[in-house]
Amino acid sequence: MAVRFLEISDEEMQTLAEKSNKKNTVKTTKTWMNVWMSWTESKGVNDDIIKYQAKELEENLSPFFAEIRKSDGCDSEPDSLRVMFAALDRQT
Repeated sequence: MAVRFLEISDEEMQTLAEKSNKKNTVKTTKTWMNVWMSWTESKGVNDDIIKYQAKELEENLSPFFAEIRKSDGCDSEPDSLRVMFAALDRQT
């Protein structure tokens, strides 16, 4: 019978992590972090998303998501907002 759970070394774990960090994920994260930085600059609020306490982060993310529009001024699609949220979440 095959072994269900393999022992994986730290090196193998690192390799798996690097493979899962796809180029598009990195690019998307960078893009949405730039949007976040631009928004925070326009509002005069702290752009360091990592330093926010939970309540303060919620107080800033709510208007960010409410106010964000595509570059042509149209509303963002719900899927785009989910991708944006995931990208920002990767930074916290």
